[in-house]
Amino acid sequence: MSIVQESIVQNHVNSQAHSDTSRDFRRTMKCLLALFIVSCIAAPIYFLFHSPTYAIGLIGATVVGLSFYHTPFALMFLIFFFPLEGAFEFSQVGMGSRVIGVVVFLSYIVTRFRGKFYISKPYLLILLFNLFAILSILWAVNQNVGVEGNKSLTLNVILIFILLNSTSDVKQLKMLLWALYIGGIIVSIMVVFGNVSYASGGERMGRVILAEGTSPNILGNSILMAFFAGFYFFNEKSKINKFIFFIAGPLMLYAILNTQNRTALGNAVVSPIIAFLFSAKGKYLIKNIAGIIGIGILGYGLLYIALNTAILSDFAKERLRATDSNLEESGRIGVWKKGLEFLSQRPINGWGWKNFPEKFPVHQKSLTSAHNNIVAVAGELGLIGLVMLLFIYFMTFKQIFKISHPPLRWMAIVFLMFTLIAGTTETTIIQKGFWYSMGFTLLGIKISEDMDVEEEKISGNSNKASYSEILNAN
Repeated sequence: MSIVQESIVQNHVNSQAHSDTSRDFRRTMKCLLALFIVSCIAAPIYFLFHSPTYAIGLIGATVVGLSFYHTPFALMFLIFFFPLEGAFEFSQVGMGSRVIGVVVFLSYIVTRFRGKFYISKPYLLILLFNLFAILSILWAVNQNVGVEGNKSLTLNVILIFILLNSTSDVKQLKMLLWALYIGGIIVSIMVVFGNVSYASGGERMGRVILAEGTSPNILGNSILMAFFAGFYFFNEKSKINKFIFFIAGPLMLYAILNTQNRTALGNAVVSPIIAFLFSAKGKYLIKNIAGIIGIGILGYGLLYIALNTAILSDFAKERLRATDSNLEESGRIGVWKKGLEFLSQRPINGWGWKNFPEKFPVHQKSLTSAHNNIVAVAGELGLIGLVMLLFIYFMTFKQIFKISHPPLRWMAIVFLMFTLIAGTTETTIIQKGFWYSMGFTLLGIKISEDMDVEEEKISGNSNKASYSEILNAN
């Protein structure tokens, strides 16, 4: 194929993709415009008439109505709420997230479900994993705990299905990433100004108050996911996106420092580096090496400043410096040894999904999780569940390396690595963040596959047209 013909094919691909996939994007923008207009109406109601209930109610009703009308818009708000849920105990946020979650499901059933849907090999393995976890209720130590745990797991797996079958192009993917990014920025500002609160009073560590309720580790991980979303936009050519990340990136890292989630701090450096290395291709190679150097300087520079200035409390600094001995002091190593003991007692099928803590004596009930995804799955679902989980990762990595578009490959790898690293010191597999990240990874694979199919189709049509023109000329 000649250079001119390649150019024509590429332009045809771009124009065809634009016409086929921009309908959802345009509808999403219309929803955002409608929400903006309603917000302008609600603002004077709030400030002039001092009626926050009516103002919030008006905006809330609009969000719910628009979400039901357009599933991708609903997904945007659900992902936007995710970091906010971890930031402070504000019942309206939690309730809003649950309402939008229900609306996402109903909206997809009514407006999107047509009997034809996309299920990738990794997602099929996730479904089988979910099914085995449900079956584990039959032999669980505490069946009520197993039912509650499986309810959460199943809802997250359904959400990934809806995400994969409602997001059709890169534009819609970017809207979801922007929603996560903005939510993370808002939460980071709250952390920096000490406005993060929990269910009750507690010990202050840096600017974050530890107490019962929302976990600072979950908060740190949700901000980290938003950091990765921002990094995705930083990798683009847009100077505005780069400028925003130069401000928001350090802000989010500082917020993670204040949550004292040390695994998240390391994850913020390691995951992007691994993603850069494995997405390095052609002209992106030099750019990726520069990105690796930049991440290292930013991450460790910020940590050095935090440990040698007054921006963190002395207690927070000591906790950060105690990373090496913390695994033993926190009891994690003891818990992991117990996990191996539980596995040896019932090695094939485990003790039931989310039933790891139920095996501890009453006086050790403070140990509420295995603090490691591998240990948790092995103890709760046995070797069968563990092999399933490992095979999910194997198949997902295999699919990732087929992605031909470097930005999508970078995104898929960075979110998958997040689940691996975050799960080394916490049982994140029972949390939303784990499954949201898996959803973004599988979505990157799906969109890349769609783009490859479209390019092959257009290229094939162009070759046929060129051959026909040659015959006619002769």
